[in-house]
Amino acid sequence: MRRSATDVSVLADQSAPTQRGRAMLFLGMGNMLGPALAFVVGGALFTAFSGTLDLPGVTLSAWCETSLVFGILSAFAIFGQLTIREPARHEVESANAGLGAMLKALGKRWKLLLLLFVGQISVIMADAPAGFWAVPVMQRDLGLSVGAASGLLGGMLLVAGVLSPVISGRVADKGHKSSVRGGILIGAVVASAIGVPAAIFPMINSVPAFAAILFLLLAAGFITGLITATAIAALAPNEERGVCLGAFMILGALIGLGVSPCL
Repeated sequence: MRRSATDVSVLADQSAPTQRGRAMLFLGMGNMLGPALAFVVGGALFTAFSGTLDLPGVTLSAWCETSLVFGILSAFAIFGQLTIREPARHEVESANAGLGAMLKALGKRWKLLLLLFVGQISVIMADAPAGFWAVPVMQRDLGLSVGAASGLLGGMLLVAGVLSPVISGRVADKGHKSSVRGGILIGAVVASAIGVPAAIFPMINSVPAFAAILFLLLAAGFITGLITATAIAALAPNEERGVCLGAFMILGALIGLGVSPCL
């Protein structure tokens, strides 16, 4: 699961600029707890379907039955979204601004946005493949089963999903209120510096040390991403915010989830 540009933009409308870090706390927590529970529940279901449990009238492999269960649950969850009404928008500089005007306005902030894009995509290139590789590495090199490896990764994501939004929200708001230029991004810079050395996690052959270092990498990536989104929500006007966040997420998905694992 990923937070959408609409979610962040609407949430930013409902909170003051100096409180948007904390306002995004629950949104960020939800987006991180989703994958964590997916690993924990998915690992448990895979183990169960590999044993004695079977879906009535279904003869599929364990991973197919697990995916089917998640698909059915997701279909029900979609219906709840149809009842949500969009609130009135605020902080709009131009009521009739088209895409061209928005892109022109974003061009005025190109230095800040370029650095944010490079920094955020670099972090995604590091932590997105780590999420893909972690379970196979724990199976092949550390001797864990699919269920145990998935449960361990899910537990790390669960803890990181609670701590990271709390830390990033408070740090972002405190930095935004400070007199330091660009103070809202100080926490992202520190988190990135901490996360870079944690890329050595595949070289570790001890389960506790592997888990600790991978947790550090994932938590640093979460904090960096949340603070970056908070910076855009706090600094960009409403009509530019969605385009900017959308571009971030599209490029992040293409590069972090598509190109990086192949590289």
